[in-house]
Amino acid sequence: MAETFDDIEEAERRIREEKERRTGRLDLSFLILTRQPASLSGLSTLTTLNLRKTKVSDLRPLSGLSALTTLNLWSTLVSDLRPLSGLSALTTLNLW
Repeated sequence: MAETFDDIEEAERRIREEKERRTGRLDLSFLILTRQPASLSGLSTLTTLNLRKTKVSDLRPLSGLSALTTLNLWSTLVSDLRPLSGLSALTTLNLW
C-alpha cells in the first residue's frame, strides 16, 4: 500500500500538535508512511515515538532526537539501527 496524502497530513497534524503541547509523546502508528516527515526533527523534547505498523525503513531522520527514550518500531521495514547509535537517552526499543 502506498503512502497517502491523508496519512502524511495526519502525521503533520500530530507533529504540530506535539510542538504546541510538548507532551514528549508522538504516536504515528498505523499511518501509511514510507518516511518520517521532516518536521519530526524539530521535536527536540520528544521522549516517546511510536512508528508501529508504518512502512518506515530509514531511521536517519531520528538521529537528532536526543531526548528520545522510547521508540516503537514494531512491524516496520527498518533493517538498519545504526542511525540510533548516538541516541544516548534511548532505553526502550521495541522491534517486534
